[in-house]
Amino acid sequence: MRRGGQSAANAAFGILLALALLLSYVEVLLPLSIGIPGVKLGLANLASLVCLYLFGIRRAALLSVLRIVLTGFLFGNMAAILYSLRRAVWRRPPSRSGAADSVSSASVCSALSFTIWGS
Repeated sequence: MRRGGQSAANAAFGILLALALLLSYVEVLLPLSIGIPGVKLGLANLASLVCLYLFGIRRAALLSVLRIVLTGFLFGNMAAILYSLRRAVWRRPPSRSGAADSVSSASVCSALSFTIWGS
């Protein structure tokens, strides 16, 4: 993305952000019911991958955070923003056994000694 200069890069970034918001809206409309609340296909992550390829890690992280905040304000609520930001920003490295990332909100809350009853 160096041919057109900074304004072309900013325009392409804006188009990727708009695409990410559009794909997030499509995800909201899809009735995906597998029994686990909050599970989505992750279509908006396609725009983040393209941004990562074109611009690098900083712009891709900025796109991801902007997408999460704007999608939360447009189609969700504050809790959705907080849960999505936690998953986008804080990742635990995989274990030595090769198991997938198994950090859940419940494990984070129990580690921080939060409970439903407030004690």
